[in-house]
Amino acid sequence: MHVAMRGAGERYDGQLHDTAEFDHELYWQHPALDQAQPFGPDMIAMSGASSVVRIADTAGLVDGEQRLARRSLHGELPNADVWIAPPRRDTAAA
Repeated sequence: MHVAMRGAGERYDGQLHDTAEFDHELYWQHPALDQAQPFGPDMIAMSGASSVVRIADTAGLVDGEQRLARRSLHGELPNADVWIAPPRRDTAAA
């Protein structure tokens, strides 16, 4: 799974804070995105990556034909790693 981040607004004062102000969009790809169930209100499956990303600038890390997923992180949030679990395949449709 590949994850990329875009955003701004963190504090860079040399201190480790329990919370931070976030204005980020996390993007990732996973082969199961095509069959995945909806993620929830803060995660969105998007169209092919080439409609959003300049594939030539990704050094082969992004598949232009595969869907992207996005999770938004906005506001004062815990200053911790964000883990993204691979999407679940729709077993009812299989």
